[in-house]
Amino acid sequence: MLAVSAPWLRLFILLCWQTALRFSEALAVTPRSYDRETQTAAIRTKGGKVRVIQMTREIAEHLAPTLDHGDPDKPCIALLKGSRCSPGAVRSAWYKLTKSLELTHINPHDLRRTTATALYHASGHDIRAVQQYLGHDEMSSTLGYLAPLTAEKLGDLASLLNFHKRTPKGPVQ
Repeated sequence: MLAVSAPWLRLFILLCWQTALRFSEALAVTPRSYDRETQTAAIRTKGGKVRVIQMTREIAEHLAPTLDHGDPDKPCIALLKGSRCSPGAVRSAWYKLTKSLELTHINPHDLRRTTATALYHASGHDIRAVQQYLGHDEMSSTLGYLAPLTAEKLGDLASLLNFHKRTPKGPVQ
C-alpha cells in the first residue's frame, strides 16, 4: 500500500498504522500540533482529551515538508496533497487504493487494530500498555481491538494447562 500511494495518502496510512491514530485523529495532525524537537504530536482524541503521540522517523520525514508551509493549523495531509482534503476524499482515495490492490476487506481502522495486536504481543501481553497507547478509558474497549486467537493457538494454551491429563489423587476434600 505504501509503495503505490501518493505522499499524502502514505502519511495518512502511516499515522493510522504506526501510531494507531483514528481516522479523524490522523486528519487532525497539523504543523502546530507537531513538535519537531520531540517528534511528538498533541492530538485531541475521540473523548476530547489531548494525548501526546510519539511519531516514528518515517512519519517525521513525511511531516517535514509541511511544517513551514503556511497555515500551521491546516492538516498536514492536506498540505502534502496541495489542496483541501475532506474525510470523503480520503475515504475515496483509500477505497480506490485498496480495490486496485485487491484488499477490499480492509479499512483504515483495521490498521489501528493491527497495531494494538502487535503491541500486545511485543509488550509481553501487557493489556494495560495497549490500553494506554490507544488512549482507551475502558479495558473492554481495548480488548475489542485485539485479534482473536486461532484454534491452533487456543489448543496450545489448553495443552499448557494440562487439564485433560490431571487425574484425582484421592477423594476430593
